[in-house]
Amino acid sequence: MNKTWKTISSKSTYKNRWFSVRHDKVIRPDGQPGTYDVIVKPDFVVVIPIIDGRFCLVRQYRHPVKSDSWEFPAGSLDPGETPLKAAQRELGEETGLTARRFTKLGYLWTACGIASFGFTAFVADGCTIHSSHREGSEADMKAGRFNAEQIDSMIRNGVIKDSDTLAAWHLYDLKTRLSKI
Repeated sequence: MNKTWKTISSKSTYKNRWFSVRHDKVIRPDGQPGTYDVIVKPDFVVVIPIIDGRFCLVRQYRHPVKSDSWEFPAGSLDPGETPLKAAQRELGEETGLTARRFTKLGYLWTACGIASFGFTAFVADGCTIHSSHREGSEADMKAGRFNAEQIDSMIRNGVIKDSDTLAAWHLYDLKTRLSKI
């Protein structure tokens, strides 16, 4: 931990059901006082589902960017929930799939310059269709199945723009596909 930054005080300046903003008064490494606003929310999971040798992505409307977004299923941990339990729950809610096995790929920060949270990425394989139970905000969500080459092409062509999906896919590449070369 870097001890050159010192937090003098912290207070919550905004809160809703998904996140809060914390305003910190700090002493910076140059010794000068400053402020830092931090987005605080629970960690989340990103799940790469594999069903019949294909990968499942979901497409949903993302209001902040006013566009549809192709992503791997993802969602925040509920209070007291482990990343594995959240991955199992989110996979079922968003895709209607259950998996025989979940393999942890790693943990990454999402935006460590402005936020305090990150995500655990999992591969879910041996998936079978069950039923989905989407939240109201996910009612427009669609699922699709793609092979690895199609996902790579969607990334190259700017169809997949979600950074958490890209980071999880890269971890998957490093730990599975690329390690076989």
